[in-house]
Amino acid sequence: DDLVGELLTLSRLESANSPMEKEPLAIVPFMQQLIEDSQDVAAQNNDTLLLDTGSLKPTTKLEANESYLYRALDNVIRNAMKYSPQGSTIRVILHEDRRNIHIVIIDNGPGIKPEQLPHIFTAFYRADSSNGQDGTGLGLAITKHIAQQHDGKLIADNVAPNGLKMHFIFPKYTPPSGHKKTSAQHR
Repeated sequence: DDLVGELLTLSRLESANSPMEKEPLAIVPFMQQLIEDSQDVAAQNNDTLLLDTGSLKPTTKLEANESYLYRALDNVIRNAMKYSPQGSTIRVILHEDRRNIHIVIIDNGPGIKPEQLPHIFTAFYRADSSNGQDGTGLGLAITKHIAQQHDGKLIADNVAPNGLKMHFIFPKYTPPSGHKKTSAQHR
């Protein structure tokens, strides 16, 4: 059932003829809720989930389909917990630059062999580091498609001495111009 569901999701994302419906989404409260929702799974592994929102304002938004974005980020956080040793700390770091919101998820699992990194977003690809863990090999392919549907990017890198960093980059939401009247228009 899981495999069929993921295949249908991937197929929908790959063949999307119309753009995904999106609305402005305040990223800080969204991420706080996602981390809170993941605490039960973390507790089962004695893992710690840390969210660092840095200087990001609670009102900072990106244009998103909330349920798809949740699925993508939840998948990466669950993978981080799944492939890290028990008692690990998974860090979720948010920051921004002039144009983008960055969401970085860092685990301290085994990482991925450098020659395998370019392939982890390919459907059905399973890296050696999966160590026989359950999975369909579709989660990261779906996650990458969701990031792209949000005009974003997803980059994976190993971190020293061990671990994997998944870096999402999404454009900030900017309200359409013409919605606010300037003081000159009130004169």
